[in-house]
Amino acid sequence: MDLDQGKYTSALLSMSDTHSFVAPGAEGWEEFEQTLLARLGEAAMTKNEYHMAQACLRELERTVCKLGPGWRIRPFGSLCNGFAVRGSDLDVTCCKDAEQDTNPSSSQILDLLLPLIQTNNKFRIVDVIRSAMVPILKVRFQQALDVDISFKNMGPLLNTQLLRAYSQLDPCVRDLVVMVKLWAKAVGVCGAANGHLSAYSLTLMAIYFLQVEPQLHMPCLPTTCFNGEVSIPQAAKVAWSCKLRRVELLYRFMFFFVGEFRWGSEVVSIRVGTRNTATDCVFDELRGRLDSRLHIEDPFLLSRNLHCVLRVENEHVLYAKLWEVVQAMQYGNIPFG
Repeated sequence: MDLDQGKYTSALLSMSDTHSFVAPGAEGWEEFEQTLLARLGEAAMTKNEYHMAQACLRELERTVCKLGPGWRIRPFGSLCNGFAVRGSDLDVTCCKDAEQDTNPSSSQILDLLLPLIQTNNKFRIVDVIRSAMVPILKVRFQQALDVDISFKNMGPLLNTQLLRAYSQLDPCVRDLVVMVKLWAKAVGVCGAANGHLSAYSLTLMAIYFLQVEPQLHMPCLPTTCFNGEVSIPQAAKVAWSCKLRRVELLYRFMFFFVGEFRWGSEVVSIRVGTRNTATDCVFDELRGRLDSRLHIEDPFLLSRNLHCVLRVENEHVLYAKLWEVVQAMQYGNIPFG
């Protein structure tokens, strides 16, 4: 990407005599911290939302059981990984136990489940997407909860288990991810459907920052120990804590990706957890690694570069918005309203 990162970096460094991390003045930061904590509280899912999601899962499980023995509903995504916010929808996949004699295709499962959902008055069909790589049935539960039902979509279960393990290391992990997602939504730089990064990619960026930030050094959990089940593997149950305030954590994240991250060559990789360039042999499988773009590696699908959905012009916008928020926070402004 033809991005003049040096222009932004020089401006940042000019704020500091030491040409290192630039922190805003301490005056007013305590008030800023309290405002951020209040905003995080407002963004948290309510008990009613959690109860609604649980009721939906129970109803889906009862419905899927009508298909016969061995059928299951497996939830994944933000409602399971610890990073849900108010208004989050529910993602589930419908699958059959591997030991069963027959295991139909994703399209066949959709055709089997669709009439059962249609006759259940607790659900309303919103859309049926057959053309996607993994078919999706979009429904609304009790006119309140949006649900995406996929079929034989097992990959996200690994990601969900991994992210949940990180979210449980320390409350600051969840808070940083939520703050970044709130900011990205507020400034319009989130949403793969519109050519921006997905919320999943932003989550990986936040975790990567926590891993490589010298004052934090959050542990890198071994991806090989994850199997997509609900429980956290023993190897991922490690001790770590964050002593930084939320305001400083958020500012350091923004500053890192504007002033320190080697945009166009460095790879966001929570699998590796150290700062490496795309030419490193550890990324031999990563598609597009020689392009001068923002590189974000999927921790399980090692060939998948998550910049694939990010339009080039929106990559410029993302960088500029990061720069703007660093400036805004210098003056004590909340970056997401």
